[in-house]
This record gives sequence, structure tokens and C-alpha cells, in this order.
Amino acid sequence: MEKVHVLALAIMAILFALAPSFTRAEKVSDFVQCRDDSGDAAIAACTRFLKDKRRKPEKRAKAYVLRGLEWRKKGEHDKAIADFRQAASLVPASSRSRRMLRPAGKNVPAPNFRLEDLNGKVWQLSDLRGKVVVVNFCADVARSFCSPELLMLQKLWRKLGNHDVEMFVIDVSDSKERARAYYRKLSLNLPVLHDPSKKTIISWGIPVVPATFVVDAKGKIAYITFGGLENKWLDPERIRFIISLLPSNDQLRNKGRK
Repeated sequence: MEKVHVLALAIMAILFALAPSFTRAEKVSDFVQCRDDSGDAAIAACTRFLKDKRRKPEKRAKAYVLRGLEWRKKGEHDKAIADFRQAASLVPASSRSRRMLRPAGKNVPAPNFRLEDLNGKVWQLSDLRGKVVVVNFCADVARSFCSPELLMLQKLWRKLGNHDVEMFVIDVSDSKERARAYYRKLSLNLPVLHDPSKKTIISWGIPVVPATFVVDAKGKIAYITFGGLENKWLDPERIRFIISLLPSNDQLRNKGRK
């Protein structure tokens, strides 16, 4: 079920970038309660909001995702999946392909993984609590699209200095040797975790690669992007928000990486 809530995050990342505002106070009230409350109160508010078929598709999709997340918390997985599917059907195709880094929405934990890197070291996400973790997904069928993104992420990693930020590439491919040859040719120094089983790309609900997630120090997915940001990763604004996710006593350190 972890792939379901991460798919929901992907939809949320798109939907909350769509900015039209509500025009009637009663509509705002239902949606705000749907978004900000939890449990039965949120489900009831979302349901009221969705009863009006005249609402714009983007706004209805947001409410479906929010309600789906609440169903998931209650263990109603069939209802959650149904709502996420409804949301996905309402998202404009043009919006799904936008390259943007957006807040993920509800505070959903990042699915854990335990993978071996190309040098044989085992990494487990749950062991990295207290650090910000940037996780990039690449697949053998899309490496030409991953290359520019990975090089920019490596530059970002160096700029972040000795802050408690870990950065990984999860390579979804059958052959570790071909993966090793590709990353060696790219001169990539980031840890590359190999996942021939493809379990992580499923559990994280990845619809397209490259895909990058920023996980905060509490293990929650804070930001998400699909399709790549490339040189935009080096914007001062993006560096600041990654640092802002760290515990306050770490935010002043910056000595740089070699």
C-alpha cells in the first residue's frame, strides 16, 4: 500500500500548483476543512465538497486525494485507492508532465528501503533519521534523461557542504555491471543503490524517471519532482529550503565537499 500514498503525493504535488481560487465562502469553508482537518471530520468535509459536480476538475481532484489519504489512515484501502484513481482521472495530462518541485502535501512517511550500493555497502533509509535525504530514481531505460539531472544533483550535494544531508541514486536495472559502467563513465560520486527487483520504484509509486524526493529529518516526504529540474537544483531558493528542513543547530554549518 505504500505505493498508493506516494502516488497520492505525486498527484498532490501537481494539483496544489494549480492556483485558481474559490469564489464562494461556503466552498472555501468545506475545502479548508477537508484539507486541514483529519479523520471523520475531514472525510465528511471532502464528501460535501465533492457533491457539487460543478466544481472545477482540479479542485475536485484535490479533494479526492485528501479524502483518500484519510481513508488510508483508517485502513480503508479500497476506498483510498478508489479516491486516488478518481483524482488521477481528473488531473490534466499537461499538468502531469510539468517539471516542478512542489510541497508533497500531507505528512506521509517515506517508504523504507534497504539496498546495497554498487560497492557492496548496505543502506537503509530508516537509519538516517535526523538527516535530510535526497533520493533520486533512475532506470536503465531512461539513463539519457537521468544524466543531466544526476550531474546537477552532484553539484548540489557539494554545495550543501557538511550539512547532515545524504543523497542517493536508486538505480532500477537488471545488471549491476552495466549500472557500474554507466555511473563510472558519468564520473558520479554519489552513492548508487542498485534495485534489480524494482521494489522501490513500486513502493514509492514512481510514474516517471528521473524522479527526486526530498525527505525531511523526521522521515517525511517534504518535496517531490518528476521529470527533472536539472540546473534549477542550484537555485539559492532550493538550497535554502533543503537546509531549512534540517534541525536548527545544523543550519549554520557549511564547509563544502570535495
